[in-house]
Amino acid sequence: MKLYDMKKQEWRGEFEERGESWRSELVYRCEICHTKTNKWHMGGWPGKGPRLLCPGDEYEEHDELESILERYDELKGLFDLYHSIDRRRAQEMDELRQQIDLLGGKVEEQRKKFSEGVDDVEGVGQDAQVKSFYPSTRYAGEKRSLGR
Repeated sequence: MKLYDMKKQEWRGEFEERGESWRSELVYRCEICHTKTNKWHMGGWPGKGPRLLCPGDEYEEHDELESILERYDELKGLFDLYHSIDRRRAQEMDELRQQIDLLGGKVEEQRKKFSEGVDDVEGVGQDAQVKSFYPSTRYAGEKRSLGR
């Protein structure tokens, strides 16, 4: 299996049509669910170009996890702001910390569902470099449940 160097744009000239796919030397980990992939797809709208699709995005739990992470980030930002401005809001900060801890637990619980069998990595060794990505292209089909 040929693996392509994305920095060198080795895929150019071989993959030009929407729907074509190839594998890269570098493995990418979704910032939402931590599922890994090295599979690239030609696609996009309105332009056309290489896209990473998170293999976990075809599951309902991915959307749920993304919502939890958004709320977690909001609360964490608010907590950090309060902490830097005013220590007199100790009770509010305690409540925020509890909510952040609760959501952090939910994040880990949801990510654990993706850790078993959703990765889509081929042709690279266990020691392959892994880089984070945020999925900008979404699964277009009907989502199903991980059912675990």
